[in-house]
Amino acid sequence: MDIPAHGAPLLCGCTGEPHAMVDLPVARVLIDKTSHIGDGGFSDVYKGEYRKVEDGAVVQVALKRAFPQCGVSGEPLSECLVRKEAHLYTSLQHPCLVRCWGSLTLDGRRTLVLDLMRGGTLDKVVARSRAEGRSLPHAFVLFVLRDVAAALSYLHGGYGEVGERGARDGTDQLRYYAHGDVQQSNVLLERPMEDFSTFSVSPDQGPIARLGDLGTMRTFIVDQGHHTVPAQEGIYGPFPDVTWPGDAVASCPSYTAPEALANYEWTPESDVWSWGILAFELIAGKRAWDYTNDTKFTSLRLKIMHNKVRLAWPDTIPSHFAAVQGLAETTLLRDPAERPLSRQLLDDVNKLVAQL
Repeated sequence: MDIPAHGAPLLCGCTGEPHAMVDLPVARVLIDKTSHIGDGGFSDVYKGEYRKVEDGAVVQVALKRAFPQCGVSGEPLSECLVRKEAHLYTSLQHPCLVRCWGSLTLDGRRTLVLDLMRGGTLDKVVARSRAEGRSLPHAFVLFVLRDVAAALSYLHGGYGEVGERGARDGTDQLRYYAHGDVQQSNVLLERPMEDFSTFSVSPDQGPIARLGDLGTMRTFIVDQGHHTVPAQEGIYGPFPDVTWPGDAVASCPSYTAPEALANYEWTPESDVWSWGILAFELIAGKRAWDYTNDTKFTSLRLKIMHNKVRLAWPDTIPSHFAAVQGLAETTLLRDPAERPLSRQLLDDVNKLVAQL
């Protein structure tokens, strides 16, 4: 099944400007504090249950809770990021994005109520396959890369194409988004990968992976004259009930495009670069960049910025990955203008999936 650029059942692009989200009733959300799923840079995640408002049905969820102390002044940065995500989720809905049921303050911490992705995060699957000395199945890699490309294509709207850019926000402007943090730990899987050797899907397989973590999202607008400008200063946009502290937050540098490392401006083109790094790691079975401490990483960052180091594709990559490797190489071009648009990227991955 081809996943179109804007996905199904949502056939349009991003639905416009985020609006205020009403808090979920606390009585409808139950956290299981014995079921810790993981930690991020600004939050922890636990399993829980949510009793839906519309029909009372109980669903298993993941509760993403802002860390209580993550800022030096004003409202903690962690809470600001979670509130930002909550508002963005009111207008961003796609089969390849993690679904958010709502948000609330639970035990004094701002909390997102998200779909429970039973397969966990992609980085854990990749680490396990590496520990077992085996490469990931060809079909699995293609479907994960397809789903991430679909999510990006949706967020980017018609960016780069005359006549269709982003989504109208009720004014004369169109709006689109750059995710800004595409990496293994932000890709979540629908089901567990208990045995890689038995993984098989048909070409009409629906999404198996979803992109999450909208905290570093950048918003852009395009006016009627097709002039593109940031709608906010970096990630610090105006959102209801959010007062940003003086702290700074950045995306994972090892997935960041050279131009974003240099000027801290994340764009759809830099998202496409991050997709290429993700593809490299899934195909090669190793991290893109080799660094073991902060000093080495700082040096590596400068080398990437100034084109003093390049990715080395292993000679041991299985031949069936040749086509997707070739596609990934086009996304890792130094000039952002030479990289494919995410919509084109998705079309190309869909063609590879159709050949399975």
